[in-house]
Amino acid sequence: MLHWLAALGESRVELLLDGPGARGLVRNYASRLPALTECLGQARALGTSVAARHACSAVVRVRLMFLVARAEVLLKQASEAGAQGAVAEKAARGVQQMARVIRTQMLLSSGITVAAQDYFEVASGAIDHVFAWIDDSGIQLKQAGSGYSHGSQLLHLRRV
Repeated sequence: MLHWLAALGESRVELLLDGPGARGLVRNYASRLPALTECLGQARALGTSVAARHACSAVVRVRLMFLVARAEVLLKQASEAGAQGAVAEKAARGVQQMARVIRTQMLLSSGITVAAQDYFEVASGAIDHVFAWIDDSGIQLKQAGSGYSHGSQLLHLRRV
């Protein structure tokens, strides 16, 4: 699904928009931010399981470290893609907080010190903020593409 969405953004939406930052905005909307939400969702599921059991196997530890690193790379790419606002900053803080909780309360040798419900809430907040960023990017794309007859029709991708 993520590959299809990215291809749609590249082949349809990018071609309609021309201007500074348009390409980065399209890539955020159709590729980077959806991939970030998927990554965070996987980390939420794994992390909640770890917090509930108060145990983290070596395989899960590596997977969580990978997901955190991947999320941070996607966040950095999305942040560098163009002009950002309060919505993007709030999403960035949410992702950073989630990464900090994973690193400091789940992966240290001292053990798991976060409750499953608390972790789930932090992770869900980060995901919700990234979805808000996607919505905000869609609004910006609609505004940028308002001069094109097909521009607004292509931007009805919503969270399901």
